[in-house]
Amino acid sequence: MPVRIERVRADEQNLLWDTLVRQYHYLGHGKMLGCRVKYLAFSGRRVIAAIGWRAASLRLETRDCFIGWTNEQRRAHLGRVANNNRMLVLPWVRVRSLVSYLLSRNIKVLVGDWEETYGRKLLVLEAFVDGRRCLGTSYKASNWIHVGQTKGWTKRRAGYVYHGHRKEVYLYVIDRRFRRILDCEQRPLPQRSAGTEKRERELQMIEGIKDWDPDVVPTMELTEKDMKAMAKALTRFHQRFSRYYRRSEQRLLGLVYLRGLFTTLGRKTVEAIALLLLGEKRVRSLQDFISTYGWDDKGMLREYQQQLAREISTKEGMISVDSSEFVKKGTESVGVGRQYCGTLGKVDNCQSGVFVGYAGENGYGLVDCRLYLPESWFEKENAGGGRNAIFPTA
Repeated sequence: MPVRIERVRADEQNLLWDTLVRQYHYLGHGKMLGCRVKYLAFSGRRVIAAIGWRAASLRLETRDCFIGWTNEQRRAHLGRVANNNRMLVLPWVRVRSLVSYLLSRNIKVLVGDWEETYGRKLLVLEAFVDGRRCLGTSYKASNWIHVGQTKGWTKRRAGYVYHGHRKEVYLYVIDRRFRRILDCEQRPLPQRSAGTEKRERELQMIEGIKDWDPDVVPTMELTEKDMKAMAKALTRFHQRFSRYYRRSEQRLLGLVYLRGLFTTLGRKTVEAIALLLLGEKRVRSLQDFISTYGWDDKGMLREYQQQLAREISTKEGMISVDSSEFVKKGTESVGVGRQYCGTLGKVDNCQSGVFVGYAGENGYGLVDCRLYLPESWFEKENAGGGRNAIFPTA
């Protein structure tokens, strides 16, 4: 039966497209802001696919280097690039090479529809493919070009949020003269510096856990062999969260910090851990990692919670919620103030955290935690110094 592709125009078709994508596409569907064009593919009277196009990503290094335009040219001509936001073949439709066929057919009508609607003639198309779910075979079969990966960031409102899921970037050239039209030349992707690669090699050479604290497992007498085995187990555990870091150097610094928490250091500060494991020349690296480097902490928490559920969850398990306090002498730590301190059994200067735990016959573990902020931290007269940076006034 012949396949036809119709542009979504009527409200009923728009509702159908939204419902199908929201229910059957792994990314779901939210609002498509800016330029957008939607299509439904039919076999006879039955819908078999939903395809969506929207405005291109504002910044995409692999694409921008492939095209070769300057920042000014990109701002002027970004409307001539469209993003294949959704490509959904309904799960009960199983036809070999259908995706590549639909893409080829759709692109032919998209060019005219985009120019008619937005007054811009498309030159290039872009698409992101999650390498964990598919290999991009359909795009390759449709003459799309693989140009690299994203960096794992997404735009949210006025800024960018790091989610850690790097995706493969594919481009489709509509007009082969696009560089002549834009007056630009393709440029190579920036190369990683030799200094960065050297630092990563140095971090990879740190093996084991220096000055292991035997009180970490107080009920066991650990031999040197045991400590090496535990260090390897800790490394394997940390590797599960690798995709939530932006760069490999950050991943390795994260492992260094984690190892430092298992040492005999009295005060496990960033500086002390760096001096012990990295040397004084690398203190700033670990400080920058903790204070300014971006990683997907929410993704890490979800990953950890899923692992914990698989390993210890039972039908008879129990959730517990309790607070724990940390004595502080200064006034600049987030949430610090005079409040009840369970550690001391009295009111004193401290931070307080709320912790959610899980316990069952298979074991126990921490599920989540939040820092408690005293009411005084929201008072205007206290919104100075470091606090002003956390709670800026309007």
